[in-house]
Amino acid sequence: MAQYIILPAEDGSGFNIAVSGSDGARHTMLGFATEADAQAWIALDRRLDDVNASSAYLQPNATQ
Repeated sequence: MAQYIILPAEDGSGFNIAVSGSDGARHTMLGFATEADAQAWIALDRRLDDVNASSAYLQPNATQ
């Protein structure tokens, strides 16, 4: 599961999110106007990650 850290932008213009993936990859998502916007993005990303993880168990039926 990814880890998220909300950071204030260096220029004071809003917030950024530092993301560390479960595979060790690191990314920074830039340009959130408010901390609440950043939190909402994290919540959406977690939901999408859950959907992707559960759909990995589904296999298309090639015989239909």
